[in-house]
Amino acid sequence: MDSDCVVGLGLSSSVVQDPYIHPAAHEGTCAAFFLVGIGMWLTALVLRFAPVSASPKLRKALTAACLLRGIGYLLEGVTHVAFNQRDGLALALSGRAVVMVSLFFWLTLATGLAEVVWEGMHILWLTSWLMSFLFLPGVLSCLFLFSQHSTTVAMSAAGVVDFYWACMWAGVARTSWIRGGVANGPAAGMLVLAASGSFFQAATENLCGPPAHADCYKDCFMNGGGWHSFMGSSLCLLGHMFFVGFWLLDAVPMDVQWPPKAWEQFIGSKAGDSQGVVEPATLPPGAD
Repeated sequence: MDSDCVVGLGLSSSVVQDPYIHPAAHEGTCAAFFLVGIGMWLTALVLRFAPVSASPKLRKALTAACLLRGIGYLLEGVTHVAFNQRDGLALALSGRAVVMVSLFFWLTLATGLAEVVWEGMHILWLTSWLMSFLFLPGVLSCLFLFSQHSTTVAMSAAGVVDFYWACMWAGVARTSWIRGGVANGPAAGMLVLAASGSFFQAATENLCGPPAHADCYKDCFMNGGGWHSFMGSSLCLLGHMFFVGFWLLDAVPMDVQWPPKAWEQFIGSKAGDSQGVVEPATLPPGAD
C-alpha cells in the first residue's frame, strides 16, 4: 500500500505498515510492552514469595507497584496488537494512566526511605511529600492534555521517578549507620539503568515511533517497527529486576514509615504551639 514505508538499515530493508491504519504495525512495540508487563509481574511474584523477612512494608508496596505497572504495560500491549494508533488511543491512555499510578507508589517509597535515612530535615521531606501527592494529578493531566504525545509524557515521567528512586537508594548505600546492605550501590546503579531505558524511549519516540511514519523514519537510527521501544523497555525491565535481586540478596535492616515522620512532626508542633502540651510521642511510659 502507498501508506507503507520501506525502511533500509545497512544492507537490509523492511516494510513498515502505517501504525495509524494497521494494528500491530510496530511489532517491536508490541513485544516490548508484553515483555516488560510479564517481567514486572514475575518481579512482583519474587518480591511476594522470596524468603526474606526484612522491610515488610517496603516489600508490600514494591509488590503492588510492580503489579500495577505490569497491568498498565500489558494493557498497552493488547492495545497495540488489537487496534491502530487512532482507534486504540483511549485504551492506551488507560494503560498509561495505570502505569502513572504505579509510579506514585515508587515516588512515595523513595521519599519515605529518604526520610528514614536523613532524619531531622522535616521541612524538606514535608515538601517532598506534598510534591509526591501533586505528581499524580499533574502527570495524569499532562497525559490526557497531550494525548497525541502521551507515550513521551509517560516514559519521561517513568524516567524521572526511577532516577529519583535511584538517588534515594544511593543515599541508603552511602549511609554509615546502616549495617549490611553492601549490594545497595549496585542496586542504585540498576535503577539508573532503568531510568535511562525510559528516557531513551521518550527521546526516540518522535524519531522512530508512529509520528515518524509520515517521513518514513528518515531520522531514525534504528530500523523502523518500534524496536526503539523494545530496547528502552528491555533496559528498564533489566534495571528493575536486577535492583530487586540485589536488594533481596542483601536486604538492609530498615523500612519505610507510615504515616510519614514529617507529618507527625508538623502536626505535633502545631498542636504543641496552640495547646501548650508536649508531643505525646515524647512522653515517658505511664506519664499519661
